[in-house]
Amino acid sequence: MPDKLTDSELDILIVRTRKSSAKELQRDLVNNAFSERERPYIEGYIPIKIKEERNTPIKLYHRRKAPTGRNFKAYEEPELKLNGWVDDPWLFEKDFRDKLIDFKNILVVFW
Repeated sequence: MPDKLTDSELDILIVRTRKSSAKELQRDLVNNAFSERERPYIEGYIPIKIKEERNTPIKLYHRRKAPTGRNFKAYEEPELKLNGWVDDPWLFEKDFRDKLIDFKNILVVFW
């Protein structure tokens, strides 16, 4: 087994990997971007990072159900986006009723 990392080397490794996603870490592990001494730490950290990414809270908006937003877990996002939820309320697609209300407001202003 390779030598263990010192505390300062471990701190440097943490700083290096903190902003990386689990997929990036796995890719770097396959491409031998880490030394033999760093590999056991990264291999042990990847499952923790995956769990952390799956449970990250995200805020999504829905035109009718939650116009001010609602918090979900990151793993719920793909299914919700198929059902009309968006990342930003400005991304709502206007339907016929919204366009009619906009037209009515324009008429009132010019009346």
